[in-house]
Amino acid sequence: GAALVPWQRSRSPRAMATEVSMRRGLPGCAPTTENIVIWAAARILHREEVLLVEPGRFYYSGIPRSIDQRLHDMLQPVFEHIHRDDHTERRAFLCLCRSIVHRCGYGSLSDISGCITMYIAHFPCISCVAVICQFVRFFPGVRLELDFDNMWKTRWKYGHHFDNATKDPTHRGMRLLSQNRVI
Repeated sequence: GAALVPWQRSRSPRAMATEVSMRRGLPGCAPTTENIVIWAAARILHREEVLLVEPGRFYYSGIPRSIDQRLHDMLQPVFEHIHRDDHTERRAFLCLCRSIVHRCGYGSLSDISGCITMYIAHFPCISCVAVICQFVRFFPGVRLELDFDNMWKTRWKYGHHFDNATKDPTHRGMRLLSQNRVI
């Protein structure tokens, strides 16, 4: 993963992900798969030895390339009327699983422990909740710390974040972005 640039070190994952999410879609529009962003960090151990450290990076929607079919089979989306295999949560977990398996193989997954922290710009759909549960099934020793927002409120002009926009510079900037004004 890429290192955080200086302006990112002083900002919370929530603030960074909200800003990136705002730039990926039009404020005031309904949440879509394409404008949901995740900030994730991880510290993964294999037999109590450090295997993987991800200090923090963004994940976007899409199906990652070069993912072994066995990983796709481990983290299956729920299909009900629409394909959900490209949701951001699934992509983040597939990428993390690919890194883990690349380092220790499939035979040692029961020896994996550690912690993954994620901030998700919008609450997970049922398919993404299913993917999270499947991850827990295959990696029971990995603690998940998940937080999420409600884009209906953070991006919608009638939502609670815009009510106090002048008090918080982050939300003031989002209000200006939503009005197509330069910050």
